[in-house]
Amino acid sequence: MNRAQFENHVELQRRLVEFYEKYPRGCAGCVYFKQESAFCDYYKQTVPADFQPKGCDQWEYDDVPF
Repeated sequence: MNRAQFENHVELQRRLVEFYEKYPRGCAGCVYFKQESAFCDYYKQTVPADFQPKGCDQWEYDDVPF
C-alpha cells in the first residue's frame, strides 16, 4: 500500500467512524422499533417517549446497506 492509498484508507475509516458516532443508539436506531407507532417488535408493546432516547440492552442494528 503506498502513501496515497494509505491516506485514502484512513479517510474512509474516519468517515465510517463519523457515521457510527452519529447513528442513533436509542430506539430510533433499533431494527425492532417502528417509528410511526412507537411500537417495539421485540417486547411487543408501545415504548414510552421518555425511554426512546436511551433504548434497551436488546437494541440491534441492521448493517445491511440496502
